[in-house]
Amino acid sequence: MEKVLREYLTVEDMHFMCRAARKYPTRDNIIVEYKCRTQDGKPRSVVKFLLIEYPGRGKEEASAWFHRRGLGMPPVARYGLKMAQNAVRPHAILVEKDGEWDRVIEEYFTERKDRKG
Repeated sequence: MEKVLREYLTVEDMHFMCRAARKYPTRDNIIVEYKCRTQDGKPRSVVKFLLIEYPGRGKEEASAWFHRRGLGMPPVARYGLKMAQNAVRPHAILVEKDGEWDRVIEEYFTERKDRKG
């Protein structure tokens, strides 16, 4: 069994952009970049795709991302971009390595007492 690597990161800033998907150019994606620091102070970036215009799991995950911020699901990515830029931002995230990508497992919207960072 492969060991799962998880890492707690402090979020310092977030950047957002909307771009047409390579595979499906008629669909736009919101790309969220979490600018973070590791526990030992090294800078680290994590990218999350919000697939609002896709069916299935991608859309469900995008909906959950907006819901965690107290927002409804936007009808298209272009509307969602402005919503995301103005949304509540997490203090920290927990990420897990998923092949070559990082997967955001959890977002912390208030500072945790049991973590340093």
